[in-house]
Amino acid sequence: SVVVARRRIRALQRDGWIRAWDRPVPNGGAPRYVYPTARALRWAFPQLLELVRGGAAETVVRLMLPDSTKRLGQLADGGEPQWFAHQDEINRLVLARRQAAGERMVWSSSWDCPFPDRLNGLKAAQPDYVLVTNDDRGVSALIFGEHDRATEPIARWSEKLAAYSAAHEVSAELFGHAQFLVDVSVADPAGRNPLKRVRAISEAARDSGCHAFVRLTLAGWLHARPEESIWFTGDTVPETPSLNSRHH
Repeated sequence: SVVVARRRIRALQRDGWIRAWDRPVPNGGAPRYVYPTARALRWAFPQLLELVRGGAAETVVRLMLPDSTKRLGQLADGGEPQWFAHQDEINRLVLARRQAAGERMVWSSSWDCPFPDRLNGLKAAQPDYVLVTNDDRGVSALIFGEHDRATEPIARWSEKLAAYSAAHEVSAELFGHAQFLVDVSVADPAGRNPLKRVRAISEAARDSGCHAFVRLTLAGWLHARPEESIWFTGDTVPETPSLNSRHH
């Protein structure tokens, strides 16, 4: 019931657990978002750690949990922050993947800069989202997600991939998994040529020696069919300009 949901949101907001924000739109009703306050996060962090204790996600989650809420984001009325579209798309991708994986997904998060600035003495990779999944045999996999909107120079990817390459060498020590995947989803709302961007990032991955654990896809494909064969892996690159995944 939407009525009950709204009533609960008002109660949680009144008691200081959440804040609500209406996203500005040109026409029609503004979609409402709710997000936790510092009080809610102080309660949630130990709960999250208890949730994953003894499981496949414990090491990576313990590394992610912050010491404080000093970087808590704020959403002000009357405007949309520049970062919001990127974060909103990330959240939708994570939710699509979580729904498709069901109980096989044991952890999913889309926290900004989830790791300490430096890991093992080196600049840490900061994925847009983190997933831990189990396959049908119960074997867990660690996935770091990167969502690219084609707004940064491709040289920025060399820096990101260098950080992932360094972390991959000590993955078991840092994350409790012998290896990880980096899943890159690409959107290009301005240039409308996402496959060109896929080729450029794929080339950067090969140049950095990361192509063995980096795979790429279009954001639309990932959102619609997260469990299907939609990934360009290793040395594979798009060979047709078609945006229909069936043509690749």
